[in-house]
Amino acid sequence: MLFLRRVLIVPLGRLRALAVAALFSLFVAGRSMGSRLVIAALLAALAYGLCRHPPFASVQRSEVLVRTNVLDGSANAYVTGTVLVLPGLHEVRRYSTRDQLYRSIDSASATGKAPFHRTRVCRSAST
Repeated sequence: MLFLRRVLIVPLGRLRALAVAALFSLFVAGRSMGSRLVIAALLAALAYGLCRHPPFASVQRSEVLVRTNVLDGSANAYVTGTVLVLPGLHEVRRYSTRDQLYRSIDSASATGKAPFHRTRVCRSAST
């Protein structure tokens, strides 16, 4: 218990105290500087949001990207490039164009309930 207190609880308490002090100093400075600090904080938050969640979607090789407009329901398909995706306005879905094979559990072995069969083409002797 002493180890957890020394390693986790005390440092987290210090971090919380530093965060409260920083927020209080920002509040006091914000009141004296006025709207400049508020505008700078909003611009910083906007830049951080755009860096963390960019409003673009790139189409990867062997996929189709479908962007749907939420307001009118129109859909556009893209196979190459970068597409603008505005949050709340567009919905994006990706579909693979690679070959896909479905194998059910019943056809896991050749003696199972639904084995795969090979089709043989029989040709008559006259051809």
